[in-house]
Amino acid sequence: MSKHNAGGFALLEIVVALGLLAVAMLAIVQALGAAFGYLRAARAARQATAVAAAVAHTFDIAADYPAGWRIAGTPGADALPGTRDDGPPDESGIVCRRRVIATVVASQRWLWVEGDCMGGLSGSRATGDAGGRLGRRALLLRGR
Repeated sequence: MSKHNAGGFALLEIVVALGLLAVAMLAIVQALGAAFGYLRAARAARQATAVAAAVAHTFDIAADYPAGWRIAGTPGADALPGTRDDGPPDESGIVCRRRVIATVVASQRWLWVEGDCMGGLSGSRATGDAGGRLGRRALLLRGR
């Protein structure tokens, strides 16, 4: 009589291999979740820069820039962003606000423009810091 040895893997080897595969898949899912959070934060940082730069590039010394943080909306009748007559913001999912601080130093008007974008994916870690802030940019300009 001849003995026949069955070739293949033992049950323990299969269980260990499946366990390693499960750990690797969890690591990949976690890395993808972090990547989506970073992409959203980068988008908010770009929007914050655009919000601040919009005021910087269209600055008019005669325009009325209100003090304090204001929601960044669409430009109003004067076609200048950051002034009192701005309209409501667009529906992009990330809320941006801007602050324009004007001061006069040595007969020159200086402008400090900040853009701050907030928002995120509710119920996940991709919301930025505790307040939901994702990007902030500031520009310091001299008046024209």
